[in-house]
Amino acid sequence: MERIKSWVVGLARQGRRQRHCPAETTPCTNDPSQAKAQQELTEIAPQSKPDGGYGWVIVFASFLAHVVIYGVSWSVGIFNVIFLAEFQQSKTATAWVGSLLNAMMFSSGVISSPLVQRYGCRPVLLSGGVMASAGIALSVLAHQQLYVLYLTFSLLGGIGLGLAYIPTVVIVSEYFEQRRTIALGLAVSGVGLGGFVFPPVIRALMEVYTWRMVLLIIASIVLGTLTVCGALMKPIEKRNASAFQKGYLIELKENLGIMKSVPFLTLCSNNFLYCFGLVIVYVHLGALAISSGLFSETNSGLIFSIVGVSNLVGRVLHGVVCHFPRMTTILVYMVSSVGSGIATLLMPASNSVIALCVCASVFGFCSSCLGALLPDIIIRLVGDQRLGIGYGFLLLFEGAGSMLGGPVAGMLFDYMLVYDYSFYLSGVLLMAAGLVMVVPWQYTSPCGRVGRAYRAEQAEDRGSATQAEHAELVPV
Repeated sequence: MERIKSWVVGLARQGRRQRHCPAETTPCTNDPSQAKAQQELTEIAPQSKPDGGYGWVIVFASFLAHVVIYGVSWSVGIFNVIFLAEFQQSKTATAWVGSLLNAMMFSSGVISSPLVQRYGCRPVLLSGGVMASAGIALSVLAHQQLYVLYLTFSLLGGIGLGLAYIPTVVIVSEYFEQRRTIALGLAVSGVGLGGFVFPPVIRALMEVYTWRMVLLIIASIVLGTLTVCGALMKPIEKRNASAFQKGYLIELKENLGIMKSVPFLTLCSNNFLYCFGLVIVYVHLGALAISSGLFSETNSGLIFSIVGVSNLVGRVLHGVVCHFPRMTTILVYMVSSVGSGIATLLMPASNSVIALCVCASVFGFCSSCLGALLPDIIIRLVGDQRLGIGYGFLLLFEGAGSMLGGPVAGMLFDYMLVYDYSFYLSGVLLMAAGLVMVVPWQYTSPCGRVGRAYRAEQAEDRGSATQAEHAELVPV
């Protein structure tokens, strides 16, 4: 009887514990330090993504930010023509202005990513907008000295645009999962609209105002638009500062570990080669159109508008196509990269306005894969939680390629006195960038032995990371 009585009492106590500590919630503990740690772990646990609702407002804000950020960076070809006429320097020295702007914009992603992780998307975007507008506005102080433009327009303006860029991508991925490729495709389509609108607007303003006044107007647009976009970017989850500080060293070590991944390193080389070739087109396409006699200086901005509108369409369609389960994002990205290289190779051979416009349209459509598909590829290779830091590392390689592209092409022109060889180099680089993506495609293929082994390794790494975070946050 005593045994039966003790057994019944034990069952009753167990029932009371289960009523106060359900199995699906955090386990009960009498240790205050463990209880606090468990509470912190629960607060930073990822929430389910809404895949809609206010997320579409986030997509709209990201879209507007892309319009401004890339509207400025894609207009370096227009600014290159303006600065050539104003400063009367060599094409190589002048091309550094636009190339350094893109290089700084991409390279500052390494700075932006950890800032986004620590402070969130909104404050980083707002800070980048202020810095970019200040750099563009201060460029009016340049008087026959290109180095002033290097410091203001290129360095300060480029870093500001780069700080603002990473949050526009990360915030969309925080709100979407099932519809991520569609949402990102819509958001980054602002790149195409910016490339379509900004060049002719700058040309039209140049007909009325001086180049200094035009820069002040552009700086005002950058500041106003990015401020509104930052205000709309409401964070989706609460950030726990103490928990982040406890796990920061572990997180930093894990982030650096992605550079050991063969497919991710291949993606880095792809971005270096692609941006090397891409910047050549954007910096020198206007000059090619003018030197060929097909366009005048007044309407040379039209060719950039054609690239921009085809890029806008391409970004939306790339996102929609890759939303279907049977479509392989990396394979679509690879084919589009090669297609943009072929279109670039044909540009110098275009002997009519229609031919050059067709090449520009194909180039704009195919090159849209870089912005539309890259976030999803990063997530497939290194995971959703490492999107920000992965993008930051990629932007470092993009910055290196962007910095070299314009000046190398300008140097080729100074020696050859024609732009043909610059565009041949660009086309070869773009095609090579697409072909190297065979390696990540093999690693992510569901059929091959390499792909299965890589996915098993990824699952093991995610499990180890989760255990490490648990051990850091929950004292034993």
